Parts: sequence; C-alpha cells; structure tokens
Amino acid sequence: APSSFRTEIKKYSCFGLHTTYSYLVALKQGYQLNDLQPRVRQMIDLLTYRLSGDSRAILQEYSREAAGTAPYLVEAFSTRALVKLYGHAFEAINYARLHRLIPFSAAQERRIAAGAQSMYESLIKLRGMDWGLLRRSLGDKFISDIVIALGHNSRALKLLTDQNPDTLT
Repeated sequence: APSSFRTEIKKYSCFGLHTTYSYLVALKQGYQLNDLQPRVRQMIDLLTYRLSGDSRAILQEYSREAAGTAPYLVEAFSTRALVKLYGHAFEAINYARLHRLIPFSAAQERRIAAGAQSMYESLIKLRGMDWGLLRRSLGDKFISDIVIALGHNSRALKLLTDQNPDTLT
C-alpha cells in the first residue's frame, strides 16, 4: 500500500483489524444490509494480501526509521508489530472459517498458508528475545503491548481447536 495509507492505518489501534473482526461478527449475527456479504468478501481478500504486504512494509519502515538504533531494538519493534498484525488478521480469518461466513479461494488459501508460516516465525523470534532487557530498555508498556498481541495470536489459534473460546460454555 502507498505510504500515505500506511501512515494513516498506523493511527488506528491494531492496524484497523478490530474493524475487520467486527464486520465478521455482524455477518454471523445475521446483519445483511448495505451489501455486507460481498463487502466482507472483498475485505477478507484484501486482508489476505495484507498478510504479506503489511509485513514487508513493517520491516521496511522499522529498518528505515531506526537507522543508527541498536539492532535489537529494531528487531523488537518490528517483531512486536508483526505479531500484532498476524494475531489480529488470523483472529478474523479463523473466525470466518470457524463460522463458515465466506468461502476462501485457492489464491487466498495460499496467501493464508504463507501468512501462517510468517506468523509462526515471528512468534518463535519473539520467544527468543530477552524480555528482561526489553522491559529495562523500553518499559512496561512495550511488554504489555506484546502480551496483548500474544493474546490475539492465542485466540486466533484456538478458534480452530477443541479449546475454541467461541464454543466453550
């Protein structure tokens, strides 16, 4: 996406992906006005593109903006952003899958599979970071943001398991 879009979307918490999830919930609850079904299909198609496009942009932007900064800080910020992106994106994608809200095309499935691999790699990278150093360097808010992003990743993964939080009573 153009840099003007990237600049604007960063103003919204979680890259605007809570909105994506909310439209899926509205669709599941039976809302159909304003051509919601085709609009959600288009939105999910764009979301599957964002899995790779946004991740590339995140890496480029953090590298460019952090020139001269300690490499571990650049890696920490970019990895946190990737974990946030993937957690929110897959929360929406897996919610749509779980409730069979839209069909996914073969191309979308390929983008989703590639995004899932990138999500896994980001989580592994985050796991290997020195959280104590990050806390001392960047503060509690940085760590809190990571924990929140991990919560979205956890829910995204659980949506397609027996521990699905949407079906537990």
